[in-house]
Amino acid sequence: MIRAVESDADLEAWVEVKNAVVPNEPTTVEQVRASEADTRTLLLAHADGRVAGCAIVDRSNFGGKAFIAVRVLPELRRRGIGRELAQAAAGHARALDRDGVNCFVYADEPHSIAFAEHFGL
Repeated sequence: MIRAVESDADLEAWVEVKNAVVPNEPTTVEQVRASEADTRTLLLAHADGRVAGCAIVDRSNFGGKAFIAVRVLPELRRRGIGRELAQAAAGHARALDRDGVNCFVYADEPHSIAFAEHFGL
């Protein structure tokens, strides 16, 4: 199940997943709140009764595109959660009326590169 972050508990769960998946770029609930924008959407994915992943969608600072970042907990990957998050994020990105999408992955994460390439990013 994919849904938008709506409550403080949702935001805490989003930050927890983001920090678990990208530990070298830690964030806090306060930092995420402080960077809130009307164009930003935060999504949570649930599987097996628990939070499994998160995504962010917003306008990109590069080339008039939208920005999407999809993150899935390592132990829950390869189950379609990332695909569902990417599809939901793409729908929100379309609403931003941009001319494309970009994302960033680490060069030392071949699984992340393969995921982005699978979606034409």
